[in-house]
Amino acid sequence: MVENEQEQRECCEELEKLTYNISHDLRAPLRAIQGFVTALVEDYEDILDETGQEFCRRIKKASQDLDGLLDDLLDYSRIGRPPMESVPTDLSAVLHVAMASMEKEILESRARIDFPSEMPDVQGNAPVLVEVTRRILSNALKFVDDGTTPVVLITCSRKAGKVRLVFEDNGLGVPAHKRGVIFELFEKAHDIRFEGNGVGLAIAKKGITRLNGSIGLEPAPKKGSRFWIELDEAKGNI
Repeated sequence: MVENEQEQRECCEELEKLTYNISHDLRAPLRAIQGFVTALVEDYEDILDETGQEFCRRIKKASQDLDGLLDDLLDYSRIGRPPMESVPTDLSAVLHVAMASMEKEILESRARIDFPSEMPDVQGNAPVLVEVTRRILSNALKFVDDGTTPVVLITCSRKAGKVRLVFEDNGLGVPAHKRGVIFELFEKAHDIRFEGNGVGLAIAKKGITRLNGSIGLEPAPKKGSRFWIELDEAKGNI
């Protein structure tokens, strides 16, 4: 059993290293493609017909999507790399930083995100928890019906030395057949109408797992989802 766990850990480490190297090495040729397309449109706009311009727009959009995927894969690789210090961490500060990093996204969607003014500290790592909460919030803001203003209610509870944060949204929810795999790499809950590469929630799961915590999902009472994370309460609070 120990040997199997060791082999699995080594395999994961090799995969993370491969992912990092591939993502890093693809960045230069991708940026070259973006540069050439931009130059093509700027210098030959009068020559290109509408079809040619549309092809250039599609190439640019595809390269931007790939650029975002590479960023996410690099984040996925980095969050799995040691060392990671686990210390008492202020959840309120984590949420404020996560929301500040999403300011443009929140303003454009007119989202409302509510959370308690006071919450207990947890045993964690602030940068990792910022990334985890940012990924969960971004997911909630993205997957909503057309014309719906995203609303996310964050609640906090304590029990038996554990602290649980629940993110309840009014989005589309996750289909039942996807709930068991939604935290796996490249798994998507919804179709191509919604942008996404299936990496965000995998990053969230890896971050929480590295902090010896738990992450999960359950349907909201009406519509939407309840994502939750659970961590040890900071030792000084118990």
